[in-house]
Amino acid sequence: MLKKGYYYEVALKSPLFKTLTYRSLEPLSLGQKVQVSMGKKRLSAVIIKEDPEAHKYKNLKTLLKVEKDFPPLSEQRLKWLKWLSRYYYYPLGLIADLSFPPLSFKEKKPETSKNSNGVEKKSVIELNEPQKECVKMILEDLKFKTHLLYGVTGSGKTEVYKTLAEEMLKQKKQVLVLLPEIFLTPQIVARFSAKFPDQVVVLHSQITPRKKTETWEQILLQKKQILIGTRSALFCPIPNLGMIIVDEEHDGSFKQEEKFRYHARDSAIVLAKELDIPIVLGSATPSLSSWYQADKGVYKLHKLKERAFKQSLPLVSIVDLRNNNKKEGRPFWFSEELFSKMQKTLDEKKQVALFLNRRGVANSLMCSSCGHTLTCPNCDITLTLHKGNHLLCHYCAYMEGKPERCSSCQESKWFEKGLGTEGVEQFMKTLFPEVKIIRADRDAIDSREEMENFMKVVEKREAQIIIGTQMLSKGLDFPSIQLVGLLLADMGFHFPDFRATERTMQILLQMAGRAGRKEGGEVLVQTFNPDHLSLSFMKGHDYEAFFREELKIRKKLFYPPFSRLCLLEIDSLKEKEGKQFADQLVQLAQKKKPASGMVILGASPAPIFKIKNRYRFQILIKSLHHGLLQNFLDPFLKSFKEKPFVRVKLDRDPGSMI
Repeated sequence: MLKKGYYYEVALKSPLFKTLTYRSLEPLSLGQKVQVSMGKKRLSAVIIKEDPEAHKYKNLKTLLKVEKDFPPLSEQRLKWLKWLSRYYYYPLGLIADLSFPPLSFKEKKPETSKNSNGVEKKSVIELNEPQKECVKMILEDLKFKTHLLYGVTGSGKTEVYKTLAEEMLKQKKQVLVLLPEIFLTPQIVARFSAKFPDQVVVLHSQITPRKKTETWEQILLQKKQILIGTRSALFCPIPNLGMIIVDEEHDGSFKQEEKFRYHARDSAIVLAKELDIPIVLGSATPSLSSWYQADKGVYKLHKLKERAFKQSLPLVSIVDLRNNNKKEGRPFWFSEELFSKMQKTLDEKKQVALFLNRRGVANSLMCSSCGHTLTCPNCDITLTLHKGNHLLCHYCAYMEGKPERCSSCQESKWFEKGLGTEGVEQFMKTLFPEVKIIRADRDAIDSREEMENFMKVVEKREAQIIIGTQMLSKGLDFPSIQLVGLLLADMGFHFPDFRATERTMQILLQMAGRAGRKEGGEVLVQTFNPDHLSLSFMKGHDYEAFFREELKIRKKLFYPPFSRLCLLEIDSLKEKEGKQFADQLVQLAQKKKPASGMVILGASPAPIFKIKNRYRFQILIKSLHHGLLQNFLDPFLKSFKEKPFVRVKLDRDPGSMI
């Protein structure tokens, strides 16, 4: 006979996709965090719904503990979490657990926080007329609407965000500001903190569990009104959320590439819809998908076409490296034009930024006697030379010292092939020995503190030459940078990914936007493909023309935004088994796909075929719309079983095809 009590379906913090029913001795709220037993394990879980059919079950277990220290999740939050689970095919319990802090509020102890905003507080800035118009239009209706704020670099999008946040606080509402990278937080936190003293808190992966829990509590108790964070901040259940702002909305870092492969921008739009609040997507180089939605009228488009203080956009010049007459000792990537402009800029006591989207000294080490190239033993990729003495794999972190002799021919004649930021730094130190040089890439900066120190050095003009990867392009504001040199601008155009041209254009334009923030600057674009159509758009700062041209190509090839994608990744310890299983999946998918509106490509080896000793194959599914893809995937994913040592990973709206 069933014991009396209350019965609830819970989603466990485990790889289970299904919910389980447990008994409670007291009535509980949906969204409440609890602890349950499963076998010999004690697991966290979240109550999803009451189970009116519990009388059918026997020997139901009783909940072990109710986590009353955590307030339950709202109905809208639960509905959103269920959408995430179904859309991205990831266990609901694992997603729901992200909506709670790492410690209970009783466990945490306040940590002494230091004021490390990274920039000095600035005076209040009065909005110009275009900024005021944007604010007015966004605030006209505070129900759900996706607003795309397209503003050229330096147009003052952050000031618009701050003014919108100010209006929300007047209405006793809270605000969430999402950023793509941890490294952007010091500068934008400083600006918000200057306007809203003691109202701003931060969430990202480098915060300690105690500090993260303290931040969570301050937001839940509404002691703080503005939360700034990276994509995981989206899961903080802000109780009185009035607006979501997504800065640099185009940035690929909003897409998580491991395990729970969600896109924070897209997920934030769905959350805003559930909460019936506005969401603002801002960028100087909006994603093609967002622009397309705005062009169709689905999103509301707002434009800031001029820089905030009427500074002119930087002058862009194209340098053809094919005709580069190298002086003796001058490398192929360093033109006479760049050298002379650098000298002039440095003589004027202004700063120079050099951009190259590759780390290391050289991207490979080749024997000049026999042509043997050193590759990673675990991955299908060449090793990158770092600091001139060790080789590193950027995919599995394998590392070895630079060998004295070639293992193939026993000669000791090494040729450093390609170029990385570290190699650029070494050359610049020999060319400008009296000049202070600083580098910004993942090798030089891997913590928030190091980023803050880098920003202070640049802002105080203690360094004259700044060398970096795309880390430099991400919305940072350095007023004294006068000249930007894009060393090998076309390097990303031919990457094996349909978004390669879009992303390269975004990085180049964002990087160009670092020049002349205070007064007219200059950008030198070095390329082996000076006639590339995208570079002509870049020269004229005409991103809208680029959109129109790129959309024609996407439509012809049935790529987003004209289709919805799902990438199935099959990896195996054995190449033959992986290929056989991938081919079987393709055959099954072809049988089950609808008669029209869907294309299945593959199975084919991934562009990087081997990573961490696992062989990788891909199946790409293109669908006319989301519903068609969902209706196909639901039964298809249940129709096969994975084999031992073969894994299948599903990626909806993949951010990378590599």
